[in-house]
Amino acid sequence: MPSAPLGVPHSLREDDFYEGYLLPKGSWVIPNLWHMLHADMTPTHIQHRHPEKFGKEVKARSPRAAALLAEATEIQAQ
Repeated sequence: MPSAPLGVPHSLREDDFYEGYLLPKGSWVIPNLWHMLHADMTPTHIQHRHPEKFGKEVKARSPRAAALLAEATEIQAQ
């Protein structure tokens, strides 16, 4: 599981704009944890712009794998 502060709703201290939308001061922002853990993390779009920065094989990092590893480590510590 991800750490608790990620999933807790946050309140904006000042007006903010996100992708052309106004988010008024005091609005609650609730992170979409499902999307964060299931988003495609393959850096292929970066490879097309700067292929010289990457080797022949680029492995995507999975936030879901990191979350499972953190949970397994916590269980072992108990």
